[in-house]
Amino acid sequence: METLFYDLRYALRTLRGRPGFTAIAVLTLGLGLGASTAIFSAVNRLLLEPLPFPDGDRIVFARLHEPVSGASADPPLALARAWLEEARSFEPLEAIATRRGLLHTADGSDIVSRSETSPGFFAFLGITPALGRMFTAEDDRVALLGHGLWRREFGGSRDVLGQTIELDDGVHTIIGVMPQRLDLYEPSDVWLPLRLDAVSDTALRFIGLVGRLRPGISPDAAARELEAIRARTALPPMFAFFSNWTARIERPQDAVDDDVHAALLVLFAAVGLVLLIACANVAQLLLARGAGRGRELAIRAALGAGRRRLIRQLLVESLLLSLAAGALGLLLAWWGVDALARLGPATFADLGRLGIDARVLAFGLALSTATGLLSGLFPAVALTDLRRADALRAASAAHGTAGSPRARGRTALIAAELAFSVVLLVSAGLLVRSLTRMQRVDPGIARPEELLVVRPALPFMGDLPDPSTFASYMTFSDDVLARVRALPEVAGATWAATAPPTYRIPGGRLEVDGRDAAGAEAELITLEEVGEGHFRVLGIPLLEGRGFTQQEERTGAPVLVVGEQLARRLAPAGSALGLRLRFGEGPWRTVVGVARHVPASAAVPDRFQVYQPRGAGLSTEDGFWTPGVLIVRGRGDAAALAPLVRNAIREIDPDVVVREARTLDSLLAQALTPERFNARLLTLFAIAALALAAVGLFGVLSHTVQQRTREIGVRMALGARAADVRALVVRQGMTPALIGLGVGLVLAAGAVRLLRGLLYGVQPWDPVTFVGAAAVLTATALAACYAPARHATRVDPMEALRGE
Repeated sequence: METLFYDLRYALRTLRGRPGFTAIAVLTLGLGLGASTAIFSAVNRLLLEPLPFPDGDRIVFARLHEPVSGASADPPLALARAWLEEARSFEPLEAIATRRGLLHTADGSDIVSRSETSPGFFAFLGITPALGRMFTAEDDRVALLGHGLWRREFGGSRDVLGQTIELDDGVHTIIGVMPQRLDLYEPSDVWLPLRLDAVSDTALRFIGLVGRLRPGISPDAAARELEAIRARTALPPMFAFFSNWTARIERPQDAVDDDVHAALLVLFAAVGLVLLIACANVAQLLLARGAGRGRELAIRAALGAGRRRLIRQLLVESLLLSLAAGALGLLLAWWGVDALARLGPATFADLGRLGIDARVLAFGLALSTATGLLSGLFPAVALTDLRRADALRAASAAHGTAGSPRARGRTALIAAELAFSVVLLVSAGLLVRSLTRMQRVDPGIARPEELLVVRPALPFMGDLPDPSTFASYMTFSDDVLARVRALPEVAGATWAATAPPTYRIPGGRLEVDGRDAAGAEAELITLEEVGEGHFRVLGIPLLEGRGFTQQEERTGAPVLVVGEQLARRLAPAGSALGLRLRFGEGPWRTVVGVARHVPASAAVPDRFQVYQPRGAGLSTEDGFWTPGVLIVRGRGDAAALAPLVRNAIREIDPDVVVREARTLDSLLAQALTPERFNARLLTLFAIAALALAAVGLFGVLSHTVQQRTREIGVRMALGARAADVRALVVRQGMTPALIGLGVGLVLAAGAVRLLRGLLYGVQPWDPVTFVGAAAVLTATALAACYAPARHATRVDPMEALRGE
């Protein structure tokens, strides 16, 4: 410990005496460590970390799973009640239902997030209120405020207890305030007691169930028990859609989409390569700096220091550098996590709340230590392999010549840096080309920038509206359509259940006139419920037949319009008109039209389309009752229509809130957010890696030219031309570059297989991308060689020879 303390003190003094070198090394490693830690925090939050509650590794969700499409959903109320009453695999199983709602204030109505929970939900998670108390089984018409709403609406006043708030289902008394952070669900604005006994089984309610598995109970055993309960529980006819769904136990990590899972792992691997390149660069710096320490190390060795002792001294210095870089990296990672949350896809939205926790700190410390050892071990071994007599005679410069082990080591480091850069360049190029192909996919809709998508939210009407209330809101959609179509700025308007690129997958296999439709499985089909005029307003040509009439829209008539690709599949030698189709046990419907193909999205463009009349009725969307989505085509810029449409809806019913009014082209662009995020981040990593590798190559060549000044002077004195000297230096620099290029292309050919699920319209071994990456790396290497080669031709032979 005494000698270690001495090593630390000496290393600090040495690094402090060379602030420029120290700053460059710390910054180089800090960038790599910060990026690695930030990406690891995302991987940890979404894929690895158990929930931060008591026995969080045993907390699971009880859900339903559709085996054909792979979709998951919360159970309907009747099944949720049965699971809560009969399941014995949990200790305990609790319920939560989250939806959007309306908060009525003196200034109007605001949309808020509201969660209803069973009485034991908060005790199960070990959550205590920041103010007031939690629910009891006897509570009714009470509310807990979310921390954000408490700050916004009540200024954080502690006198809020006992006051009331008016929601869409009535007035509630405030009994408490929730803590600021909740890591299981998105923070809600309002928390209410869930009274399952007061709701009918036919209510259109879906209940989230979360529980802690009993010790010794596996997820598969719990799923089998839930499935047995599901099989003997009779669901109301309105939930027949779930007849072929099965019980499933999900961990929090299971909710992460497969594409997000793959993207996270690819980004983590990419940032790991950047860190390796940063380590190689710092190793280059340490080698270059060590070239001037030959006498010092030889004197230490002559005075009795063994090679292991010298290596330890040098490793202590590199560890101090990496730990300082790790501290900088944690600061950068703290900012990086927030950037991921703000710039990344919606899946990353809650990362900013997490920040840097103990596991991420431990990862950062371990990575910093490993980085220090990795970047310092090779220079330490190389620098201590010296001949003491030569060093004492100041002849240690011989170790930096082109054929010396130290020079060969630098060449190997540069080749490795460039090889890793090629892997990142190829990967980034594939993602960029894939994104470009997606952006060029024809949406199949005429001039989407002229279309405005409006989502109105109707006031809460209970779990199942009575017929009179239901009918009164059926006239609402007709009135809105008439008022909006009358606007001079509007060229057309229609209702639909959803708007592109949103769609749903029908349940069950597709049957055609009593036979299975081989090759047209339901998971390859999108089902869209649309209104009269849908194809005309969206500019989707009808190739055969007709669209829907207003009467068919209102009655939900058993007719269909199919996309041209499905029509060719179902009737390859004739017309699909008149065919009768159905999904699963649904009603038979007759094909009355064939529409031009419309990609479901740029990422999945080849799905088959099926359209059916939306029918008269209200549906639930994100907790609101809604007549659907209003799609309006303007005579110019659709964004300018938004205030006009809002006013028209408000004039018909002032209680209706417009949740969203956006142009269709912005929605289509938003659908590519994950792909755009992946491509940009990987491109950023590739540029950083290439820049680090170029700087490393430039530094090695500059140092080599400096060491070979006398040799170059002799060559020029003997008649060597400037072009010959430049060629000598460029050849020396391009040798590791070409080696790295060859190795990198081989590594990239294997690595791109990880990207297969993230690509569209581009093969993993796309020759254009590989050739482009090779060209970029070659040009960068030549640029890095130019300045040292030019400097070499400026050597004055007389000045170089004067030392002889």
